[in-house]
Parts: sequence; C-alpha cells; structure tokens
Amino acid sequence: MKKVSIIIPVYNTASYLRKCLDSAKNQTYTNLEIICVDDGSTDGSEKIVDEYLDDERFVIIHKKNGGLSDARNAGLDIATGQYICFIDSDDYIEKDMLKDMYDNIVRTGADITICNYCAVDNEGHKQWESEDISDGEWTEKEFWKNFYDAFEGMYYYYVVAWNKLYSREIFEKTRYCVGKKYEDNWILYDVISQCDKISVLNKAYYYYIQRQDSIMSMSYSKKDLSIPEANIIRAENFITREEWEFA
Repeated sequence: MKKVSIIIPVYNTASYLRKCLDSAKNQTYTNLEIICVDDGSTDGSEKIVDEYLDDERFVIIHKKNGGLSDARNAGLDIATGQYICFIDSDDYIEKDMLKDMYDNIVRTGADITICNYCAVDNEGHKQWESEDISDGEWTEKEFWKNFYDAFEGMYYYYVVAWNKLYSREIFEKTRYCVGKKYEDNWILYDVISQCDKISVLNKAYYYYIQRQDSIMSMSYSKKDLSIPEANIIRAENFITREEWEFA
C-alpha cells in the first residue's frame, strides 16, 4: 500500500470544512498524507484545520492568500506520496474512494484513474450526477476523443482536478497556473499528454457541493477569457503534433 497524498486547498469554507476533512480522515485506505493548505483564511477555517493535527497524517500549511492554483502548488511542493489527489475544501468524498481508486490504478498500471461525481446542495440533496461512463481504460488519444465528443454537462468530469488519482510523476514538473481562472482547464493538456493509460470508474465517489458564492457561480468577468485562451494554447499543442481533429 503506497502512500497517497491528499491536497486540500482551504480558503474561507468554515461551514463545510469539517465534513471535508472528516471524509479524508475516515478513508478505508489509511496510508495517507493529508495536506491542508490554508490560503490566508479569515473566517475561522485557519483554526479548524489545526484541530486535526492530533492525526499524524495531517500536514498543515498556513500561507498568505495566493489563490487556488498557488495553494495546490504549495501542497504539491511538499507532497511525499506516490499518488496524488485533490479535494476542494467545501466538498467531501465517499469513504472507499481512495481504496477503490488506488486498487484500480495499481491493477491497470494507469497514470490516472478518474471516478464519477455527484453534485449536491448544502444539505446533501442530490442535484445531478455525471453521466454513466463504462468502467475501462483509455489511451491519451481516446481521452481527447471522449472529451471533445462529450456534451457540455460532462465538462467537469474531464477537466476538474478533484475526481482523479494521479501518479506523482505527472506533477514532477507540472504546476497550476497562478492567476488564471479555471486553472484546471489550463493544466489539462500538460497532465493528459503525459499519460499512456487512463482508467475510468463509473461510480460517483466525489460529492461536489453547489454553493451560491463559489467561483463557478459568480458572474462573468474578463478573467473568464482564460477559457478560450487555454483552449487556443491546447489547440496549438495539437497542431504541433499534427493531430488536426483535436486542434
């Protein structure tokens, strides 16, 4: 059982935070390093994370606010696990998520394992679940084909950081782009282009809370132009590889 590093960026999510941290702490897979990066919280979250220091698996970082990408990078910089996963601090996970994803990534020899997710409201009531995707294994090219063939509602499934278990080699040189909104979209090409095999689990292990004040629910601004900008850069990479369909 190799170590899994869970990286949890924390910023002003006190109302949700204990449920998130408890879901990480109570995993049936126990060889964990749980890195909580307090990104300059001011609502009491900075005190809540310190309550978990009695569990030696927890590593707490308190830092000046730098945004989600900066917080994830801070966690990556100190992670010692052979596998990496991310949880947003206002979400939570099933107790068997890491056990099942670890067993899958080891059995298949994949570089990344992806699981399904369920969107819930603040009270835990189901809002929607990502579409069924058959358990299986994809090449990098099959990932991109499925990504571009998917309807809009499946965008999260492919792009987000938090429904995936990664081999740590993926992040040896790769980091999130600080200052960019929708940072997952920016890093997607760098991550997936390193994969020979991607394994897929259909079960929804991750609970994605729909908050009215979340980044994803805020009104549009100039920062939203980072989406087409990231898409253009990804297209340029496909052109370099002469993969015209994806470009």
